Amino acid sequence: EGSREVEISGVVIESDGGLRDTVQPGEGFTISIDLQADRPVDDPVVAFSVVSVATNHAVLEGGTADLGVPVGRVLGKKRVRFRVPPAPWSSGNYFVTVGLNDHDGRVFHVRTQHYPLVVPAPARPLQPTVVRLTAEVEDL
Repeated sequence: EGSREVEISGVVIESDGGLRDTVQPGEGFTISIDLQADRPVDDPVVAFSVVSVATNHAVLEGGTADLGVPVGRVLGKKRVRFRVPPAPWSSGNYFVTVGLNDHDGRVFHVRTQHYPLVVPAPARPLQPTVVRLTAEVEDL
């Protein structure tokens, strides 16, 4: 979906414990999104949403524009990493949606509920907390 002027070429979800696509309750994780553009695209917005399979509602959302992180020009490959700090995630199955658009909302590429994420049941009860996202951009 989208114009594909810049595309999502890969997504990796990795927990602080080194697991792929699985995050333990109370653990942080990183969503790495690889971008690819054959022609220059200036400062696309990169965003994600973690959606509960059980409720089909977003439980966490973030984006470079919301965080004030400029992506800059994309020509060739670039990687954006969203670092999600430790939190008491509810156990269950989730999907991660990733999207690219311009600052006016024109869609370049979206992968809707494409990437699975599993949170196993916690070994002990966890306390609620507030998380603060960060993002970084890397030329590849």
